[in-house]
Amino acid sequence: MKKRCDFLDCKKVLLLSSITCKCTKTFCSTHRSSYDHSCNYDYKNEHTSTLMKYMSSAVITDKVAGRI
Repeated sequence: MKKRCDFLDCKKVLLLSSITCKCTKTFCSTHRSSYDHSCNYDYKNEHTSTLMKYMSSAVITDKVAGRI
């Protein structure tokens, strides 16, 4: 059985260019965007937590200015 796009009205056969979204569904190249298939994955929360992780680390600079 060939895999098909998980979008409601699309039944394209998926080839090598198919995309598996973070919502765990597989889409064709037409519906790969999260806006196209009304993705319910919370991208904003994921990026906020990643950003907070990087912002919480200390910044350490060289003690000798102008050194290469």
